[in-house]
Amino acid sequence: MPTQAEPLRAAGLVVTPGDSADAAPMKLHTSGGCPAGADAYNAVMRGHGLPKDGVVITATTSAGMSRKQGFDVYPSETLHDFAADANTTFTGDYQVSVYCVDSFSQEHKAEFAGTIRVSAPGRYAALGDAKGPNTMSPRAELEMPPPSAPAGSPAPGTVAPGTGSGEGHPTSSTATAPIAAGKPDQSTTDGWLQPFLFVAAIALAVAAVVLAVVMRRRRSRSE
Repeated sequence: MPTQAEPLRAAGLVVTPGDSADAAPMKLHTSGGCPAGADAYNAVMRGHGLPKDGVVITATTSAGMSRKQGFDVYPSETLHDFAADANTTFTGDYQVSVYCVDSFSQEHKAEFAGTIRVSAPGRYAALGDAKGPNTMSPRAELEMPPPSAPAGSPAPGTVAPGTGSGEGHPTSSTATAPIAAGKPDQSTTDGWLQPFLFVAAIALAVAAVVLAVVMRRRRSRSE
């Protein structure tokens, strides 16, 4: 017989900032930890202009998850960005849910939910117990994940190709100083001059032999 699925445990969450512009980064804090059957979590938002099943605002991850106490969840974008991605304008009430899940089956083991209301363009406010402070603590701002780097940008801690690792130090043994304007590379010049110099030396030697033969014949005739 198939095993009975663990019943979904529902609880609340706190949204920070609780009342802010929709372009502000947002933090969600669960009211408790995840049950033993969950090894990860994700977050989903539902409401006007979004698909029936909502949109995932935090992809499945185990980063920072706790089983003993509430933990922080960071949406990957701002409300303004999520609205732009969905090609809609947010208005009215939106339910935000953090789910504790089995990362393999994606089965929901617990839900932490809260409601935010968009009553004016560009602003939102969390309702009831979900309303947190209007500003984040400095520690929370430091713990937020960094924004995605543009495509082609070097990873943090690395040096872009062609740049020095320090002032005056090239990044590669093949790096060379630029050739001064108007002065050809000496190694290149020597390469193509050598054959001409060799031929010129042979020509001078032959000319010297011919000149010696001519002078000897003139002397013999004069005698």
